[in-house]
Amino acid sequence: MAFVLPSKRAGLFLKKHISEFVRKPIFSPKIYSIEELIIEISGIANTTNLNLLLELYETSKLYLKSEELTFQSFLSWGNTLLSDFNEIDRNLVEHKSLFAYLTESQRIKNWGSDKRPTPLISNSLKFWSQLETVYENFQSRLLEKGVGYQGLLYRKASEKVQRFLSNNPGITYHFIGFNALNVAEEHIFQSFFTNGKATVSWDIDSYFVEDGVHEAGFFIRNYLKKWNQFNGLSPLEHRNQFLKEKKIHITGVPKSISQAKYVGHILRGVLSQNNENNIALVLADETLLKPILHALPENTSKVNITMGLPLRKTTLFDFFDSLFNVHLNRSKNGWYHKDVIKLLSNPYAIAFLNTSKNNLAGDLKNHIKEKNILFVNQALLDTLPYSKSARLKRLFSPSPQGALFAKTCLTVVQDLKQLYQESNDQQEIHQLYGFHQLFTQVHDLVQIKPYLNSLKALKHIFNELVLTEKIDFKGEPLGGLQIMGVLESRNLDFETVIITSVNEGILPAGKSQNSFIPYDIKKGFGLPTYKEKDAIYAYHFYRLLQRAKNVHLLYNTEPDVLLGNEKSRFISQLQTDTSLGPYITQSVAAPETAIALEPAKEIVKTPELIGLLMELGSRGFSPSALTNYIKNPYDFYKNNVLRLNEVEEVEENIAYNTFGTIVHDTLEELYLPLVGERITPKGLESLKKGVTSITKTNFEKFYMSKDIESGQNLIAFHVIQKYVSSVIDLDIERSRSHEIILMALEKSIKAQILLPGHPQPLFLKGKLDRLESVDGVVHILDYKTGNVASSEVEVLDVMETITNEKRSKAFQLLCYALMLHKEDQINSLNAGIVPIKKLSMGILPFALKKSARGPRDLTIDKELLAHFQEHLFTLLTDILNPEKPFVDTDSVPF
Repeated sequence: MAFVLPSKRAGLFLKKHISEFVRKPIFSPKIYSIEELIIEISGIANTTNLNLLLELYETSKLYLKSEELTFQSFLSWGNTLLSDFNEIDRNLVEHKSLFAYLTESQRIKNWGSDKRPTPLISNSLKFWSQLETVYENFQSRLLEKGVGYQGLLYRKASEKVQRFLSNNPGITYHFIGFNALNVAEEHIFQSFFTNGKATVSWDIDSYFVEDGVHEAGFFIRNYLKKWNQFNGLSPLEHRNQFLKEKKIHITGVPKSISQAKYVGHILRGVLSQNNENNIALVLADETLLKPILHALPENTSKVNITMGLPLRKTTLFDFFDSLFNVHLNRSKNGWYHKDVIKLLSNPYAIAFLNTSKNNLAGDLKNHIKEKNILFVNQALLDTLPYSKSARLKRLFSPSPQGALFAKTCLTVVQDLKQLYQESNDQQEIHQLYGFHQLFTQVHDLVQIKPYLNSLKALKHIFNELVLTEKIDFKGEPLGGLQIMGVLESRNLDFETVIITSVNEGILPAGKSQNSFIPYDIKKGFGLPTYKEKDAIYAYHFYRLLQRAKNVHLLYNTEPDVLLGNEKSRFISQLQTDTSLGPYITQSVAAPETAIALEPAKEIVKTPELIGLLMELGSRGFSPSALTNYIKNPYDFYKNNVLRLNEVEEVEENIAYNTFGTIVHDTLEELYLPLVGERITPKGLESLKKGVTSITKTNFEKFYMSKDIESGQNLIAFHVIQKYVSSVIDLDIERSRSHEIILMALEKSIKAQILLPGHPQPLFLKGKLDRLESVDGVVHILDYKTGNVASSEVEVLDVMETITNEKRSKAFQLLCYALMLHKEDQINSLNAGIVPIKKLSMGILPFALKKSARGPRDLTIDKELLAHFQEHLFTLLTDILNPEKPFVDTDSVPF
């Protein structure tokens, strides 16, 4: 006697149930999964998908006769071709007819063109016409090695089944719990039945079989019609379990993570009432595994996970993926900074590079950001204090090839294993073991396949392997909460079933199919289409429900905008089935959200903080710092008191502040020889000769010379030259009608402020971009490379400058004027903004107006400055007032 089941897992549970019935020791009957029986009948071993792809690539390159066919380009369609070969053989399709039909259908597509076919069309037709040859020779190569893909095993098993039956007389095979059989399986089953060597037990409820259109009974209804002619066929045992009383809870939950958390909520209640050995959690979308594990309640004592964690979903994969990208994206200039920073930010890179004495990963990251390095090269690494680090050299080897890189990855894995063994972190060691096996396989392949000895090919192999390799979880397969995928639930019954992601496109999978064979040709040759696949999902879904007493179905209420993935039709079928109406409850769950107004962020001024403010005042408040306070006191506290600036990033393209700095520095260097002199049109014209070289010198303070040879930085370089030339042109025009004497450039000034009620003096400090005398009147000029409007420097009342952040530029000009008045005793002057981007507007002067449309007074005299100082006192008193906290005005509730 032997039993044949759809999966190994079902066989394990069958053994358990047999052991419950026997009262004395017996020899266990032979229990096969269908794959094991097929291997035994065919006499061919299964092999990995990667080995199959390598064989298919070599066959294709040989018979398609394409010198340009690289392994990387082949992988983009190789899996699809392999899948099609699989379907052809599993369904015993006469391949010559199919490939001939496919070739002719492609010719018809291009029929009727008067012109000669293009090389692209010719190559396409050649590909289709050679597929039959590739298919036949691919099979021959595999059979010579005694291995095959699943379809080939099925085809050979169907050819050898009679010999197998002759060699195994006296054994009765019991086929249990099958549903959707391919043509090869049907032929094998019928051979067993014809010889009187088999029985069959269908695991289906009569409700689905008797309903002529129900998807769940689609396949078995067909077998009932076709197979009655065979002698020895066991009578079908229809069961009536599905309509028995049960509780079906249908719950809509927004997004995947919320589903995981809601599963935890369900389990917390279920585990307190039920035996956890009779609970199944079925993940229709297996990517939910990680969040589900984090959401399991504390009263979960035992868990068995059948699916394993894909290596691709681990942080260790991200580390090696980043390492590949660092070297694959390397240019002649070096390793790209974003790739390097991403690698150095990975926890495994930090653990690998850092020691108890240094923070190598962090230091290198900071160095790249501080120096604004776009490309990290070997010469740069050699200048660093930690350049001799062996581990750093492993990660940044100059020119790694396939075999060398695989060996480097193995060494990295070994080094990491040593680190985690010291801390006895078994989870990390388990992951590292998975990657050690993977890179060993890759390394061995590169040794025997010369065409894989490139980094690109190695990356493709790596990506192919991490798709299939998994980290197995240790657990008791027959006990505890069972977490599984849909296919692993075959033949298994549970009292409580929880199914997640019951959405279209997931359960069932829908119309998505990756195949070279069009739908109509598949139908014509009897190959399965998405309709048959949907019927398979329907069977698995309803079979899970038929004997369960408590069912929880969760679906995502917020489907994908592009893909759809709305609530599954299976749920809609349950909802419209009047027989199930009394058993179904429906609800929508959402995370609890407390709608409470958050109080505005504020920082109370402690004596220590007042001390910091006084210290800052004694060094000098800058106009820009005071402007920050006017805009948002909380930002002033963060940026100017604590000096917490935003995270520094490498500027790939020139930033606004860097742009402004280069303009300022270039103008200062150009105009410096003219300080103390009257500027003339002739003298200014001579400055233009140095614009390009001086701009380039200042650009190279922030970027390497190669970084400004192309792209946006090259454009910015030319824009800055134009702006600088335009400033010179503006001064040429001004110097023709005015006597202008350049008094100072980038002049640092500082003035004491005696604040009433504060014995300790405070200071204002700043730097004037340019100070000049125009027809005997002192002018302060401030360069601005951003957008400026005249309204920002024109006020109706001086008080506006400290109450309205839109007048911040007027505030800065008055601060400069006040400091200059106190330091150089200048009692009357003018001040203005030079709008670098819009010099056609001319200089925008500070002006006091009595009405919005009234005349402008451009003079800043002692009286105006005294009035401004009073308001400045008010501002400084606010800053130093211990009763007035720093409030984040951006977070104030509306």
